[in-house]
Amino acid sequence: MKYLSKEEVIDRLRRYRFVKNQILEIIGGWVLSTPEVKIKIQYGRQLYSDASHSDMLKQRLYHLGARTDDRQITYPAQKFISYLEDIWRNATRTSVRLYTIDVLLRSLLVDMIRQQLEQTSIPEDKGTEEILRKIMSDDYARISWANSAIVELAEQGEILDDSVKQQLKEKLNQGGGFMESENPGVPFRKEFAYSRMPIRPGDWKIIEDPNDYAEKANTFDNVEGKRRLLHDLMDGELCSIERLGKMLAEFSELPWEMKLQLSKQAWDESRHAEAQIRRLKEFGGKVGDYPVNYWGWEVDVNRRDPLERLAISNMTFESEACKHMNNWIETARATGDEESARLIEFILMDEVTHVQIGKRWVEELTKGEPEHYKKVMAYPESVLQTIRPKGIKLDDLEQN
Repeated sequence: MKYLSKEEVIDRLRRYRFVKNQILEIIGGWVLSTPEVKIKIQYGRQLYSDASHSDMLKQRLYHLGARTDDRQITYPAQKFISYLEDIWRNATRTSVRLYTIDVLLRSLLVDMIRQQLEQTSIPEDKGTEEILRKIMSDDYARISWANSAIVELAEQGEILDDSVKQQLKEKLNQGGGFMESENPGVPFRKEFAYSRMPIRPGDWKIIEDPNDYAEKANTFDNVEGKRRLLHDLMDGELCSIERLGKMLAEFSELPWEMKLQLSKQAWDESRHAEAQIRRLKEFGGKVGDYPVNYWGWEVDVNRRDPLERLAISNMTFESEACKHMNNWIETARATGDEESARLIEFILMDEVTHVQIGKRWVEELTKGEPEHYKKVMAYPESVLQTIRPKGIKLDDLEQN
């Protein structure tokens, strides 16, 4: 058996990391335009899984001696990057997206990892082996989930027939894979059209006029109010997953630690949405039962400065949500609803962390730039003075 040298191991890990980062960005962008709630939530969970894999590879590369940014990534041949760009631009059906990335590309990655494990010398390269087995196991699970999701979509009328699957396989083969090095390419930027509101299933009712917000009589002291509020919270979590995914896709130049934290936040929001859907069902409700309002969407996700997005979403909207959650916990306990109180308590702890994520990166990335910091911090108030739903007072909002 001929084992891989250290330099060969480094080369392979750098290529895997490139693929993981591209999957992270592509799926992050797709969260925005995928209507199926269940899949949107799973995409949010997957963002953190792929980011964690990339981070493990980053740490292992560092330990192997690849300690600078330019030694952490290897760009494959241009034709493979062009293949990924084609997927990004032209895969519009959810089933096609799942098959191209979560089935075909992950299967290719798993095959490469399996081959490497056969050539990995143990115990001296045990560190690499453990990381690769973790990635392979997680991606096997993702492939299985994607195949099940494709079957569910077919049952709902979105059929991915064998001829389309074959065409998608041929496209991947023509892309040459990520192990080829001749004529290395440059990663493409993921661009987005102006987004007026997020994508939701066609049967959802959307309140377009912010002034109609007051009609949503949310409370947490009766079952109907709880259903409405849980539905609102769930939809808000979906918005958070979407805006975070878009930021990860759109701003590949953000510091890696920041991207890792944003992907972790997306995972948090996905778990929150699942928990809220479960509790909503326990109260006799279901997803799509109540109208939703996207009054703050446009002023958040279309900003060119990602720090302004964090200032208004993490530092303002989520800060306000934290205050309301404390009230809901008290109300739930006062009405004997310990289960809802427990649910909100767990969510609240995550939301406090999300406020701190925004605060940290706004301060860190404007260090030495007082005018930029001032501009970022002024943005939420300038928005809330003109665009806000009835029932929320400007002086109730905190930016710390």
